[in-house]
Amino acid sequence: MKHAFRISILGCIVWLCGFAYLIILSSPYEPGNEHVLLSDFESGMQTSPAAHAGPLDPWKQSTQGVTWEPNSGILGSACIKLTAQDDQAAYVKWTLSNPQDYQFLLLRAKMRTEGVAKGANSWNVARLVLYFTDKDGNPHWEYPHTACSFTGTSPWREFEKVFPVPEFATTATVVVQNSGTSGSVWCDDISLRPAYKNSSYFILRGILLVAGILLAISAIRLFDLLKNRGWIPLSIIAVILVGVLCSQYFLEIIAGAFGLKVFWLKKSGHLFLFFLLGLVTTSWAGATKKATSRTLLSLKQLVLIFTGLLSFAALTEFLQFATLDRGPGIFDFFIDTAGIIGGMASARFVALIMKRRVRGV
Repeated sequence: MKHAFRISILGCIVWLCGFAYLIILSSPYEPGNEHVLLSDFESGMQTSPAAHAGPLDPWKQSTQGVTWEPNSGILGSACIKLTAQDDQAAYVKWTLSNPQDYQFLLLRAKMRTEGVAKGANSWNVARLVLYFTDKDGNPHWEYPHTACSFTGTSPWREFEKVFPVPEFATTATVVVQNSGTSGSVWCDDISLRPAYKNSSYFILRGILLVAGILLAISAIRLFDLLKNRGWIPLSIIAVILVGVLCSQYFLEIIAGAFGLKVFWLKKSGHLFLFFLLGLVTTSWAGATKKATSRTLLSLKQLVLIFTGLLSFAALTEFLQFATLDRGPGIFDFFIDTAGIIGGMASARFVALIMKRRVRGV
């Protein structure tokens, strides 16, 4: 057990270092040099397509709510402004007719908002979208399509997202939209370009994914989670896995049903579920007679639980690669860590109270 503890701690630390390097210092995609679309709106709604991009439709816009602002962009440049309308969305859109020439497309834009209020549906906000249509002209909204969406007031920020081009795609359409009930959104410097896989990133990701799964199996055996009512923490783990494998599209539907922002749904879910996991796992471990007393765990056992749960939190971020429209985030990992610490601290506090009651203090 002593050697198993040391090996587990060392394995978790090495795995977490690899996770931190991949998320913070490495990138899965590298942008190509050529632009398919480049528009800074200095001369109105113009585009500068790559020479080999093929037939391109010009910018199209809604009949109301779109204005060209000559001095409202980044550093006083020109931009477009989309003001919310009561009866229809204000939008500009541009269509690429040959997306199959590319495996991945990188969409970038600079945007700011003022007083944007959410409409009846979760997508009735200010947002930047790239959606694909099939040969029958049907848009596939279930496929990853949102680069960013927001409400309220925010300063100029740059957004970017890489979209895999699906096999069914016959067109790809860039849309800047304001379908909120009020407010305005400004957009500048829109670009669309090819993106290419960073092979070293994906090799390291595969190695870390396999190593993470092996660590998880080792932890289940080390903690005897298949015995002594280990199904209790395992059930929380199963719920977390279902949540992290749920696509952004379905999360938007769930958030819209409860009138929530998908951002707060995800962040509160991270915090609550990992708080519950830390609480349940620590309490369960103290009740299986693996503790130095019937209610208190030793420091060594607490460190093992913490590093094990921390590694599982990092692994859940990795597993989001299995979805089409979600990926790992260091901020989510920090939220998971806070939840784990809160849950373990709460279990420790309850154990101390129980110990004092047993002693009659």
